[in-house]
Amino acid sequence: MTSDSSDDLENVRPIDRAPDNEQPVAGAWNTTLFRSDRVLISAISFEVYSSGISFLLAVRLSEGSPFTDNPHWDEGPEGLHLGVEFQDGRRAELGSRPVASGPLLRFCGGQGGYRSMDNELWLHPVPPSGPMAFIIRCGFLGISETRTTIDATTFSEATSQVIEAWPWAPPARSTSPVGSWFST
Repeated sequence: MTSDSSDDLENVRPIDRAPDNEQPVAGAWNTTLFRSDRVLISAISFEVYSSGISFLLAVRLSEGSPFTDNPHWDEGPEGLHLGVEFQDGRRAELGSRPVASGPLLRFCGGQGGYRSMDNELWLHPVPPSGPMAFIIRCGFLGISETRTTIDATTFSEATSQVIEAWPWAPPARSTSPVGSWFST
C-alpha cells in the first residue's frame, strides 16, 4: 500500500460507528424480540443517522444472575446470537466479520447490573424501506431461534430529518515531538 492510498483511507468516513457531525432522529421505535416468564429482550431507543442506526439491546431477567454467574453468557454456540436481515436479503450478525458489500452490526458498549443489561449496537447502513427481521438465539437463556419482523420504512424516511451540524472531516493527525522516539 502506498502512502497515497493510506492517506485516502484516513479521509474516508468510518462506517463502524455513528457520525460525529450529526444530530440523529430519535423515535419511540421499540421492538420486543423475545419474551418469556423469565427473560425479556428488546431493541429500544433507536436513533437514525444518515449512515446507520444506533439502538440498545435491552436484556431483562426475572430471576438468577447469568451476567455474574457466567460472564461469558453471550459467547459460544449457546451464547447470545443476534442478526438482522434486510428486505433485499442482505444480512449481518453481531460479532461476525462483515462482508464488503453487506451490512454491519457491531457492539459499541454497554452497562448492566444483576438482572439487566443494555448493549449499544450500531447497524450500517440504514435499512431500505420494507420489512427487516431481527433474528435472536441464546441457548444459555433458553431462547431458540426467533425471528421478529418490523417495517424499516420509518428508519429510511427519518434520514431526511437528520441534521448535519457541519461537513464531516477526518480527525486531525497527532503531531509527535520532533526528535523524540515518538517521531520515528
